[in-house]
Amino acid sequence: MTTLAPPHPLVLASAWDEVAEELNAIPLELERVRYAAVLKFVESLPKTARILEAGCGAGRILRTLAAMGFENLVGLEISQARLDYVARVGPGSAELICDDQVNFDDDTFDAVVTAAVIEHVTDPAQWLGQLARVTKPGGLVSIATDTYMWHWLRRLGLYRTVQPIDQAIWPTTLIGWARQSGLDLVACGGFVNVPEQRWYFVKQLRRLTSLRRWWCKLRGIRRPPQPAGPRPPAVDETGCIIEAIRDFPLSQRRDVPGCIWSYECYYWFRKAGGRA
Repeated sequence: MTTLAPPHPLVLASAWDEVAEELNAIPLELERVRYAAVLKFVESLPKTARILEAGCGAGRILRTLAAMGFENLVGLEISQARLDYVARVGPGSAELICDDQVNFDDDTFDAVVTAAVIEHVTDPAQWLGQLARVTKPGGLVSIATDTYMWHWLRRLGLYRTVQPIDQAIWPTTLIGWARQSGLDLVACGGFVNVPEQRWYFVKQLRRLTSLRRWWCKLRGIRRPPQPAGPRPPAVDETGCIIEAIRDFPLSQRRDVPGCIWSYECYYWFRKAGGRA
């Protein structure tokens, strides 16, 4: 069996640059609860806490942290195109670093937050270990990621991604990697961004097995394109995310099944060795 080498960092960065504009344009409605799931765990930290966002994308989390009053922010991102966008839109107070590695000293950050990133890196176990390494003892690591449902949807041909790497991680595997890196699980669970995403896997299976769908496919009948709706009004991004943070439950529940069957999931860890 031949093992393919991981993409060269420059090639991978270029691939992310190519989809940067498309990813930056994802509606806030499809991401705000994801950001709330990550930020809920760190909102009570002192405003002077040093916080790293690993894979800062379009900067929505960084801008929200700045709006919440956090003063010491660092954004790490592999795509220079996405970092250029954050530099234009803000927050201006954040330090922005373009790198495919987590090149910081040990025990540097009070918290590390990362949303929809770990499933898109070449070596997620090693990457998670690096996030743990740069977190101070007693510090927080807050992760949001795809549930394992997406693995099965891809296998069935019901989901395609524009992102260069997309590999859903089995929950106990991710938790095991974290434990090996010195991270203790505080809570985990599943969530949806909008109500339409509930039972998404079942809905897609029904679509796959629909006799009408296969009849139309065999006859070459295509659904006519739907007219574009009105352009949504501009929204207060940080305000919407902060509202979602207030609504997101703060718990110590370890709902592993939710990390498999929901739409997205979160993992909250605390690094061993510090004050709880």
